[in-house]
Amino acid sequence: MGSGYGGGALSYDLGWGEMLSTAYYVRSYLVFLTIFDRAWCVTSSANYINSVFMDLNLTPRGIQKGVNTLGTLLGSPKKYLGDYTFAPQSRCLVWLDENDVPLAAVWNEAPEMQTGRLKAPLASFPYKEAEFFDMMGTGRKALSNGAFPLSAFPLFIRGKAGDTEAILKALSNAKLLTSNALPFRISTEIRPDDKLGITFSNDLRRTVKGSIRIAGKTHFLTLQGSKEQTLSVKLPSPLAAGTINKLDLPYVCDADGLHIGGRITDEIILARRFKGSWKEIPSIPLTNRSPGKGKLVHSPKDFSASFQVAWDEKNLYLRVKVKDDV
Repeated sequence: MGSGYGGGALSYDLGWGEMLSTAYYVRSYLVFLTIFDRAWCVTSSANYINSVFMDLNLTPRGIQKGVNTLGTLLGSPKKYLGDYTFAPQSRCLVWLDENDVPLAAVWNEAPEMQTGRLKAPLASFPYKEAEFFDMMGTGRKALSNGAFPLSAFPLFIRGKAGDTEAILKALSNAKLLTSNALPFRISTEIRPDDKLGITFSNDLRRTVKGSIRIAGKTHFLTLQGSKEQTLSVKLPSPLAAGTINKLDLPYVCDADGLHIGGRITDEIILARRFKGSWKEIPSIPLTNRSPGKGKLVHSPKDFSASFQVAWDEKNLYLRVKVKDDV
């Protein structure tokens, strides 16, 4: 996020900054535990800020209590069972503890969720014996329909001893109940002959099927867990040199029971190969002007500018030309 929790008043009434900082530390430790067997020692001071980490009443900070939760629930895990992520922009990691009890940790990584601007979506999975614990180790109950919030703060889901296969299957089939997000990621790249390559990446454990209608055609998708599928579509118009091409492609997608519309937007500049002379490289005018003395300067008589972009096997070149009346 670019901003962390640097201390402040110690209180059991945790503020959002301290809660989110705690979540980041707990999530980091959980990722570490997918690689290492156990944590032998964790310092209560996660970073050095030259201050005491408890007050006279020995009130712990969030990062200390979060580590305590990990030690209490997970202890010395016998085995990391794998990534069973069931929703986009989230994680679901599962372990087997020393008593052969399966324990999953789930959280949401959507940027809007970290800032508190987005309400946590509800998720549900077919496993009635689950026990829930929040980041502070407090026992929680699922909602009446068995749903639980998928928030920025890790939620721990514990199954019964010897019931590992059942909870893994249930997690693999878990779904969001209150979300309008696509179940996969979309990335694009410009290809030769004025075509756009669109890659659909499935970060989930389960297979996602659906279709997308874009550029006048319908394409069918079958994405296995943790796999990708790429298609190529013709751009609405050829890309032109000497200008900033505006890409705006509307689409309609049906997947995972959702019907979602959206747009693929981008700004594209064609860069030609540099052969030693800038005369062969198209010049693109700069039309955005900075404020001057409290007002916008619009007149090209005051100053004007343009830029050129080129490339060779080793470099990308940018040349800017500015003309000023003085």
